[in-house]
Amino acid sequence: MKTTKTIKLSEFGIVITLDNVAVNDGPPHGGTITSDMKEGCPFCGQTDCDFSCDESQADGFDDDGLWDNENRIKYNISIDALESLILAHACAGIDVEAYGYVEGIRTALQTLAKEYE
Repeated sequence: MKTTKTIKLSEFGIVITLDNVAVNDGPPHGGTITSDMKEGCPFCGQTDCDFSCDESQADGFDDDGLWDNENRIKYNISIDALESLILAHACAGIDVEAYGYVEGIRTALQTLAKEYE
């Protein structure tokens, strides 16, 4: 019998859904991950916006805004990589809810925040 399993790490807004989890038959065969770790556009709130939204065009922004936007986009790309790693670990059967693992996520986020501040 195969089913899905949901793992929630509320501190980061992470929700992992593991697909085709076989009872007593090894790790799951794929899944999805979502989180609240990405930064949204200050105008429209979308994480994938590159200041092309109507809201940012109405307000306009200067060259300093471009720098902040580039850093936000780079930060979000790094978060994509972190999410992919967390999902891969969960699919491999690693306990991503373990205290030490969650501390590792926290450390990675702090490092990324410093890199792209």
